[in-house]
Amino acid sequence: MPTHPSYRALFLGDVHMSNKLPHARTGADGITDRLKDQIRMWEDLERYRSKNGIDHVWILGDLFDRALVDAATLTATVKALVRIASAGGVVRIVPGNHDTDDPKASRFVVDALDSMGLDGLISYGGILDGVGVVDGIFPFSDWLTLWPMPFAPIADNRDYLAKIAPKVAKTPGSVLLMHNSVVGARHMGWTCDAGLEADEVCAGFDAVLSSHFHTAQEFGPCGRYLGAPMQFGFGDEGEERGFWDVTFRPSKKGPVKIDWELVHVFAPEFWTVKWEDLATAGGDDDPLEQVREGDYVLIEVKATAAEFEKLRRSVDMHVEDLEEQGFKVKVHHDVVYHHETRLEATDGGAEIAGPDRLMLEYVEHVGVTKGMDRENLLAVGRKIHEEATR
Repeated sequence: MPTHPSYRALFLGDVHMSNKLPHARTGADGITDRLKDQIRMWEDLERYRSKNGIDHVWILGDLFDRALVDAATLTATVKALVRIASAGGVVRIVPGNHDTDDPKASRFVVDALDSMGLDGLISYGGILDGVGVVDGIFPFSDWLTLWPMPFAPIADNRDYLAKIAPKVAKTPGSVLLMHNSVVGARHMGWTCDAGLEADEVCAGFDAVLSSHFHTAQEFGPCGRYLGAPMQFGFGDEGEERGFWDVTFRPSKKGPVKIDWELVHVFAPEFWTVKWEDLATAGGDDDPLEQVREGDYVLIEVKATAAEFEKLRRSVDMHVEDLEEQGFKVKVHHDVVYHHETRLEATDGGAEIAGPDRLMLEYVEHVGVTKGMDRENLLAVGRKIHEEATR
């Protein structure tokens, strides 16, 4: 096997291509603004790839948002990937959980792209099904081997790691590419408490690159979540997004050296502003100073029902003005409950309980004894909160 001085490739994951993403607005042509944002992201990536002479693009799962792909989404996605492949690039896909409708992850919609016959489109969806330890890997050089591991139930991924462990131990520069949950990782305010352990994922590898959780972060001794390439909702507010320019270099001693560069894409961002700050803004004190045209703005109005009705006309006028400036605006009424405001807090002020606190207090109430499993109810609450803040 020839030796190369370095291996440079682009990496991304959790793309979630869809014409029906949360917060999307449909245009006259039937294509949503969010899908157009994604198309532009691919155009940015291809320009960067071509300009820098980078051959390979790795997608670490969730190319699609849903396994049942609509026509607009499929067309836009295929065009983007074919454009890369026809220009001399190679797109290698490690399937994720959103790329399958099968609970056992035995088939992936992205495998259809692999069957198109283009040299530049490759999916690794079948390697857990007996393609083989050798056939499923990407041996770039005598100092670097990439091991794709598509999404599967935790037990199946754990079995696969055990299966390849002896060969990984004998293969210099082994790097795992995966899409799954790692205990302790963060996702939209939640800390993962069920999944693969960081130490078992990293064991024997020089590095682990993964997608699945949308926040870029490190885990274990050598693991890294890439994060999503763009923000999808208000739960992503403030997070840097983009794709990664990654260069691997051989090392005389120890693991391979890796240089990381996050390449930002021009995509809308999400912002939350409090009504009182917006209503009283003036001069240099502008809560929307960093917001760009096309960005999403959530105005939070904390008020009782009666107070909100009094504010409604003024709020609507602000929304209309911001929409004319090119912002995409939503309003959230953060309800103040009358009976709770009359409870005195220990500091002498008014104590206000929102639905999240009330839910917790309810399941802990002495009278709740039948049909209410605390962990299940809290899990449902977390899921509802996640969906509501996408």
